Amino acid sequence: KNLLVEVVDAIYVDQTVEVGETYFYAITAVDRGAKESPMSSVASDSPLNLPSLVSPIEGALIETPVVFRWNSVPKATGYRVVVTTSPTSGEISEIELTPDTTVAFVGRLLSKNQRMELESGAIYYWKVIASTQNTGVENTVSSITNFKVR
Repeated sequence: KNLLVEVVDAIYVDQTVEVGETYFYAITAVDRGAKESPMSSVASDSPLNLPSLVSPIEGALIETPVVFRWNSVPKATGYRVVVTTSPTSGEISEIELTPDTTVAFVGRLLSKNQRMELESGAIYYWKVIASTQNTGVENTVSSITNFKVR
């Protein structure tokens, strides 16, 4: 057993990791009476390089459907494109996890017969999340860039 850190909150971000190395983590809980729980199952992951966005570039005027392109990341098994209405929030995309480095956004399905599409003249923001897990758990996130719909 190697104790990495004791935390008070139910979150920990390991800021000492290096890209390409594999790290293993498990947790236990200690109650007020100093009784320790059994160790959780071990989780592992390898930090990835950041995805590099290719298209649309910053400030581009784009026709719909918008086709997103990025460079592959070594050891990434999947990517998810996130489209938002502001740099920090307002996700409107429902783009599935993909092993590819190109994906088109054709709109978000609101109901069986209704789809929300990108609006002409609006500015949107996008980023790519790369993952090493088949569940798409976030590993590394690209920078955010914007585009305008023609």
